[in-house]
Amino acid sequence: MRGAGATSFIGRWAPTAETCAQPGDQAALQITTTDLHGRGLRCVIESIDERGQGYDALLDCETVSGRSSRQVRFEATNETLRLIRLDRPDEAPQRLIRCTALAR
Repeated sequence: MRGAGATSFIGRWAPTAETCAQPGDQAALQITTTDLHGRGLRCVIESIDERGQGYDALLDCETVSGRSSRQVRFEATNETLRLIRLDRPDEAPQRLIRCTALAR
C-alpha cells in the first residue's frame, strides 16, 4: 500500500461502543493490511488502491452463504470508518467507530 494514510483503516471497528465491548468475532470487524474478518465475514484483501481520501479494495470473502468477491471503499478518520460497498451502490455506507482498549 502506498501513501501515508494506509494504516488509518487498520484496527477493530463496530457500530457502537457497546458493540465493541462484546466478546467474540461477531460484534466487531477487524481489519489488517492483509485481511478483514468478523461479523460473519472472513475476507482476504486481494488488492487495494489509494484514491483521494480513501482506499478501494477488492476482497475475496467467505461467509456462511459461500464465497464471493466484494469491492469496498474504506474512508477513515482517527475515530470513524465509512465502509462503502462499491459493488452495491444502492446499499447505504456503514458508519463504524474505532474500538479502543477502553471499549473492549
